[in-house]
Amino acid sequence: MISEGKIASKDGTQLYYRRHTPSGPPKGRLMIVHGYGEHSGRYLELLEALAAAGIDALAPDLRGHGRSDGARAHIMRFGEYLEDCRATYHLLAGGSGEKVIVLGHSMGGLVATCFVLAEPQVCKALILSGPLFKRALKSNPLKIAAGHLFSKVVPKLALPSGITGDMVTHDPKEIEAYNNDPLLISNVRARWFTEMETALAGVPGRIGALNVPLIVFHGELDAIASIEQARLVFDRAGSKDKKFVALPGMRHEPLHEVERARIVKDIVAWTVERA
Repeated sequence: MISEGKIASKDGTQLYYRRHTPSGPPKGRLMIVHGYGEHSGRYLELLEALAAAGIDALAPDLRGHGRSDGARAHIMRFGEYLEDCRATYHLLAGGSGEKVIVLGHSMGGLVATCFVLAEPQVCKALILSGPLFKRALKSNPLKIAAGHLFSKVVPKLALPSGITGDMVTHDPKEIEAYNNDPLLISNVRARWFTEMETALAGVPGRIGALNVPLIVFHGELDAIASIEQARLVFDRAGSKDKKFVALPGMRHEPLHEVERARIVKDIVAWTVERA
């Protein structure tokens, strides 16, 4: 069954979500945290495959993204994203306290990791796709300096992200869809930028506390999120059950690459085994 609706985050911000539930009792539950500038609609293929395998899967649009409320891609605190995840968890678990599997892509990988570290009692396992633990995309030093300055005085100031469809996938159809998606966001906000910088800096020193099963999928041609930093974070993770899957020839979004069917299949199989 497919459903959609809105839920309230801690501060009342209304978050849009999509949910795909299996026809019978679920084998497990999984929450998807999308990347910067995107939305839950880009995960329909994965949601459908998970539900078909018996997994209750839910994907929200984070605040300021997709069909959720809030200034586009703006936050004042990184913790606001964690509050969005908590609201999503409570909807998915239905007040049962059941543990869920969390999947995060790109910025969503950073958010998902921080959520699992903050709420280990409600998380069963962690799946990461092209996680953003350090930027691979080169930024103009003047742009970085401007971001730090305006974060304090004009936090909603928008700066170009520099990301285009051909940076995320090789698939021509997916590139066209990315470049023409009216819900995608092409700018970054000054305060968002500095909040991300702070969150990124804190992960390597905290990741040793992660003790849930972990799998990371990362394209070797990722020009947005550093695969070297992802390996470093993975190596430091305290999880005993962990696997790093380097994807030769793939760019930033494995789930939108030409060979995405294989990635979806692997994610579903890994999820079912640990549900």
